[in-house]
Amino acid sequence: GNIVSRSIGEGTNPLMFSSKHLEDVFFNLITGCVIQANLDDKITLGGICAGVAGAGVGNQKTTLEVALRKSLSTVQGINPISLENLPLDICSDKTITLYAGHQNNHGIVAISGTGFVVYGEADGGLTKQVGGWGSLLDSSGSGVEIGRKALQCLVKSYDGRIERTLLTEKILEAYDVSFLPDFFEKVLRESWSYLQLARLSYIVAEAATQNDKYATAILVEVANQIFEGTRVTLEYFHRHGIELPVVFSGGIATKIPLVSCKLQELMASHFPSVEARILEIETAQGAIFQCLKGLI
Repeated sequence: GNIVSRSIGEGTNPLMFSSKHLEDVFFNLITGCVIQANLDDKITLGGICAGVAGAGVGNQKTTLEVALRKSLSTVQGINPISLENLPLDICSDKTITLYAGHQNNHGIVAISGTGFVVYGEADGGLTKQVGGWGSLLDSSGSGVEIGRKALQCLVKSYDGRIERTLLTEKILEAYDVSFLPDFFEKVLRESWSYLQLARLSYIVAEAATQNDKYATAILVEVANQIFEGTRVTLEYFHRHGIELPVVFSGGIATKIPLVSCKLQELMASHFPSVEARILEIETAQGAIFQCLKGLI
């Protein structure tokens, strides 16, 4: 099918945000889609699938469903009759990525974005997860890890412990700051969030394309961390006599060529018989597959 509309909004992890925030984000996302669809009649919904980080923890699915249904009831342009007993599938982002990568829920996905998690599920219900503990406990393989290591390089270069390279200039330029102490003050004063740290990833990637040795080393190390989580997951299933295909997804794995190439190289070297690829479609399409499956 064709994508009729698309809307991008803020985070909706129920472990990180209030119910009011979730309602507001869902409202803005759905309203954006309705406006972009630009249909003459009100939209009749057949079902909704929401793949949300944190949905698999405790009773968070209920929290998300309540917020989503409340926001739906206030959106203009939706046929209210279609909201009665509307099928809602609230699942984790891992689930929709499985569907995006494998068109079913059997396989392994290594998701590297702001955070990092590897999740595998086999026919029969056997599952394995590596990572996904949150960046406070473990930032390996993530955008946060790249950002944190980039900041460490800046601090060490200012101290004179390592040489100053292009990476420093790129970051200062991106934030319109001339001196490192001013940049450090900005980071500390604003108490940078994990998301702000992760945004440094693409500056690091740009520096690496120009052969900055520290930027390159950071990205290679993070690629190795992503592979390590994937290796542990693959070997777990191998011990049960199961071989599953692997899909790498998330901005770090799919949009930074050095990381993508390193992952493919490591997989070809260590697991030559395993089908492994970089996800080429949006993970949101996995939510569509999941939703359609529930409606059939």
